Amino acid sequence: MSSAPATSFFAFNRTLLILSIVIARPCIAASVIGPEADVRALVQQAHSRQLANHPYWLALIHYQRKTSAGITALASEIISPDFFLSPEGATNPAAELAATLVAFLEPVGEEFDTHALCRFPARFKWLRKTLDWGSLGPPPIQCRQYNAYTMNDQVDSLSLVYVTGYPTNPASFYGHILLKFNTRRATVATDLLDHSLNFGAAIPANEVGLIYMIKGLFGGYDGVFSHQYFYTFNHAYVENDLRDMWEYDLALSEDEVDQIVSHSWELLGKKYVYYFLKENCAHRMAELLELVIDHPLLPDVPWSLPETVFENIGALNRNGAPVVREIRRIPSRQNRFRDSYMAMTDDQQFLTQQLVDGPLDFDVVGYQALPEAKKIAIIDTLLDYYEYRIITDKKNMEFKRAKHELLIERAGLPVQALVPDGNTVFSLGTVPARQGPLPSMIRLGPIYNSQFGMGLELRIRPANYDRLELDAGRIPNSNLTMFDLKTIYLDNRLRIRSLDFVRIENFNLPRTPLPDDGGFAWNFKVSYESNNLACSGCMIFNLVGGLGKAAQLTPNLVVFGMLDIFAQTQYQDSGYLGALPHIGLLASPVVGWKSSIIMGRQLYLNGSRSDNRIVRWENRIGSNRNWDIRVSYEEHVAHEFVAAVSRYW
Repeated sequence: MSSAPATSFFAFNRTLLILSIVIARPCIAASVIGPEADVRALVQQAHSRQLANHPYWLALIHYQRKTSAGITALASEIISPDFFLSPEGATNPAAELAATLVAFLEPVGEEFDTHALCRFPARFKWLRKTLDWGSLGPPPIQCRQYNAYTMNDQVDSLSLVYVTGYPTNPASFYGHILLKFNTRRATVATDLLDHSLNFGAAIPANEVGLIYMIKGLFGGYDGVFSHQYFYTFNHAYVENDLRDMWEYDLALSEDEVDQIVSHSWELLGKKYVYYFLKENCAHRMAELLELVIDHPLLPDVPWSLPETVFENIGALNRNGAPVVREIRRIPSRQNRFRDSYMAMTDDQQFLTQQLVDGPLDFDVVGYQALPEAKKIAIIDTLLDYYEYRIITDKKNMEFKRAKHELLIERAGLPVQALVPDGNTVFSLGTVPARQGPLPSMIRLGPIYNSQFGMGLELRIRPANYDRLELDAGRIPNSNLTMFDLKTIYLDNRLRIRSLDFVRIENFNLPRTPLPDDGGFAWNFKVSYESNNLACSGCMIFNLVGGLGKAAQLTPNLVVFGMLDIFAQTQYQDSGYLGALPHIGLLASPVVGWKSSIIMGRQLYLNGSRSDNRIVRWENRIGSNRNWDIRVSYEEHVAHEFVAAVSRYW
């Protein structure tokens, strides 16, 4: 830190030398930029105010301190050369600042949109406001592309949009973030036509899954900002991927909105190194918002989770008012028909089932006698239902025919007013992710093992939740964890019991009696773990995939049966392949207690090792987001009891 002023001084002198040559070029007319002394004075003024070291300037150029060969220096995280106006701009804030000031005063050529004023509006607005420009003035210019991006300066607010997790895509396990530019309704009639900002990895088409995971974890992809109309993301996520979206309307000033919109324009198409765990959409969107929100939205840990951004921004207040004005749920196509079905009366639900199970005949007894409002509810529910069926089975022509008949019937009914934009809608107890379980966890407690005696268990999980945690804000009774580490201290030794690199479990339960609502239960796990509870130094790598069926017998009781197939490294003639058929239940007998019981048999398919009975009984006591108590019993060769306290954040 102590060398920064000296470095800045020498960089400034080099910049002045370059600046003298630049100003002398005949292409820069004195009538445009004013006297040479005025330009020098402007750069000198920026230097004397140490603007090159100002946090806002460093944030605009995305400088971070990086250490290489024992030397720590500033370097921009952006790797696109065209983001910089100085050849040294990627590592020299003073040179980039001086080059930026000169570029703003250059005459406008035939291509307006390539001028620095059009390429870097956020830089210009800040420098124009911060410096005394005197008689100097930028050339008049019309930035057509930038004006189109801002809808001619008609963006009046911003929304942060949380896209719920997508278990079949590793990059989307923990959700996604978009930034939506809310345009004045006098400009566009619907928010589907608002511009929205996205950050993601630039992944080649048909990338192999394993390569995709490895490159994503270790920085093998470029990350880029892009923008589309909101309907593009709505179609991709809500309609096709069947993911809910949650829109958080942000209470930002007009100037703060303008700063973020202007800077986002500067970032479009610019490349970063992308990492799934850290420098991802959550990291970059938080970084962009922190330009105006003077509060960190992510902790300084080796991972960045979208829901952490929403957790922090949802709890943030400024000047006595919350930063989040309101929250709006945008349900997926699947959840729309589920919500609509559950909101109907018993007779409507009965008629809906009749129309699905039998011929789609609107002359059935009961339907024609209904008032128009109830008919509309049935037809709209069925339209969403058959759209969902078409998405899941695109080749079935019967679904498309049914949709066609429903559209004809709907055309004969009155238009029904839509829910107005801005309404906060949490149907069927659905709540945002920020009201669900907190993602990171540490758990500590005593353990008794029948083979090794008493000890301690320490478990650390960076993200995200297990089947016993609070069901709010997530898929109920599901499991989604990554890098879940369990260590034990037994027999005077500290050892790893298991490390789950990734573990996903989804019971895929139906919420309505309509066909194909729900499906097969499934699970997937990649881990490094003990072969059983009675051995020491018996670690194996294990890959597990399972399929089965689950049923919700009551609101508080789920039963299931699964067949897991696993491949593992060999241990004591176990072979490499095995199966684990098992049955189980999940129950919530009373508020604050959730229990899981599993019974099964581990079978080795190509080894001589004997089969093992497996029993697990796990309990969560408590309904607080920040802590709970876990009590468990497990049988796997040895018997083991654990009582532990969990802390979440």
